Amino acid sequence: MANVTKRDLILEVARSTGYTQVKIRAVVEELLAFVRDSLARRERIEIRSFGTFTTRERRPRTARNPKTGVKVQVERNLAPFFRFSSELRAQIGQNRQIEEFQTEKESVF
Repeated sequence: MANVTKRDLILEVARSTGYTQVKIRAVVEELLAFVRDSLARRERIEIRSFGTFTTRERRPRTARNPKTGVKVQVERNLAPFFRFSSELRAQIGQNRQIEEFQTEKESVF
């Protein structure tokens, strides 16, 4: 299964809507900037039937440098977090069941 890139998203939306890639790229860039800036302000972004973007505060902790093994202090920071909507979770689960069924069906033949 391949990853979908921002370019793939732009190409697919341009193809399906008939708008130019330049216009779609501008919209995608604005959307991503809006999400990034909102999260930086610790705002919650809820997109119905898709999910919710929020930030979570991570406590300060002691970590270890994997190369040297030296302990380092990691300061408190914010991490982005995404929670699927129940509709999206159901759709993903439904697609997974279809894929599993198709795989089982192919292995029988």
